[in-house]
Amino acid sequence: MNRRLVLRFDAAFLGLTGLTGLAGVAVDLLGYAFGVGPLGTFLAGDPKAIWATEAHGLAALLALVFLREDLAQPFRHGLAAAAHGLLLACNLIFWPVFALSGLHLMGIVTTALHAAFVVLNLAALRMGRTTESPT
Repeated sequence: MNRRLVLRFDAAFLGLTGLTGLAGVAVDLLGYAFGVGPLGTFLAGDPKAIWATEAHGLAALLALVFLREDLAQPFRHGLAAAAHGLLLACNLIFWPVFALSGLHLMGIVTTALHAAFVVLNLAALRMGRTTESPT
């Protein structure tokens, strides 16, 4: 297993989530303020809309951390496993959000990817330091 590749795919997933999430932050805020967008009816006027805004913004920030070559890989893998574990747990605990918003498929895909990245990052963390060729 190439540990650097795990972090790059992880960063790509969170970055995509975060980039769409940064646009999503605007969509979340519009949904909250005006009841428009994919979650508009769900978020309209509800201060709990903060969960979506925070999650999208933090995903983008974590993607940047995972790409930092000057940070030790064990630290990044540990952080990645913890972050995906938290996001996985939240998706499972608050699954009704996906049902109420009609986003079942998105919930299934993102939850499965969070689970996969927990496993991959824990496996990479266990491997310890290995010599890898630059990619």
